[in-house]
Amino acid sequence: MMGLEQAIAGEFPIEPAQAREHSLLIAEDRGLLGLLSYAKQYSAESNYALLGFTETPPFQAMPARFIFPEAPDEAIGALPLLEDWQLPNRLAFDEFKPGYFEGSVIELAQSCLKNGLHIEHFCLFGSKAFIDKTQQTLSIQASYTQVIE
Repeated sequence: MMGLEQAIAGEFPIEPAQAREHSLLIAEDRGLLGLLSYAKQYSAESNYALLGFTETPPFQAMPARFIFPEAPDEAIGALPLLEDWQLPNRLAFDEFKPGYFEGSVIELAQSCLKNGLHIEHFCLFGSKAFIDKTQQTLSIQASYTQVIE
């Protein structure tokens, strides 16, 4: 099974893609490794990432270093590795967790978009059910998806 180290090294198997500016990368639970690999290989300056969890995340969140004015005020935690890669990101958890948006990552995305986040491309990582629900709820067609079952 592919792990965090392989994703960080860009070795997680993903289909060919290209870096696109103004992209929002969204992952839930199992989609984390795919998002990390994609972000490592196809980063662009104007991208953002949103990560949602229904179980305890496999990392220690830290206060975000990058301004993300469209994110809700309580969403101040970030994945340190993505911050190191200069990718602004925010976290969501189904229950209250300090620094996290309380709710689903789809609800976090809705809030950011409602608050004026300018996005041209969506990249989704997770189960088929998650990808389908995200596209339907946000009324979008993703530019890139990676189904991880």
